[in-house]
Amino acid sequence: MEWSTILLALIIAAVVLSGVFSRLLPGRFLGRGCMGREWRRRFPNAGKQSIRRFLGVFTDAFGLPVRHRLGFSPHDKVLDIYRDMYPHRGVPDELELETFVLEVRENFGIDLSQGDNKDITLGDIYSRISQPT
Repeated sequence: MEWSTILLALIIAAVVLSGVFSRLLPGRFLGRGCMGREWRRRFPNAGKQSIRRFLGVFTDAFGLPVRHRLGFSPHDKVLDIYRDMYPHRGVPDELELETFVLEVRENFGIDLSQGDNKDITLGDIYSRISQPT
């Protein structure tokens, strides 16, 4: 077999594997129970369906199964979740952050593209959604 063929096969395998592994729920969330109580504590006036809808938009944008939506806490930083999904720099992502920003704008009318959002939590975003200005 030629070296160029082997190299091409390795590149294709790396791209496929990065796509497969990027869709896995980050390890620190796997053993976590339902965070619904945390959401209700932080947002006592919010309805369950409203919280689930927001978390559904998040998990959908990140390509995660909807069954994991209540595994995320209002204290989880969006960028930390992204970095957990892509711990190695240089691995191509699937534009999850950009998709999430677009989905929040389309579904809730909130523009997250402005300002410094590196420390923004899911709860911070939900707060902006549930209490429009």
